[in-house]
Amino acid sequence: MNTMAKTKIKYGKNDVLPSGAFDPKKSKVKISLLLDGDLLEAYKVAAASTSHGEYQTLMKEKLREALFGKQIDATLREVIRETVREELKKVS
Repeated sequence: MNTMAKTKIKYGKNDVLPSGAFDPKKSKVKISLLLDGDLLEAYKVAAASTSHGEYQTLMKEKLREALFGKQIDATLREVIRETVREELKKVS
């Protein structure tokens, strides 16, 4: 459920943007999140040893993989299957 599309963006008591005025996929939203210290430290260490550099970037990537990874994999598999079928039809 997309809660951002149903809410108005506010600054204090004033409406800044009406509902649907922006695409949440292209926007960054600031949130507060409490994490266990060991989890945060593990992300910082992991990010430092990769090309990410920033632990926030690594967290976002891992969240996307966890939430959407299977959907992307299934879509990619279907695209590959369709492509193989089309190519097989051409040579038969």
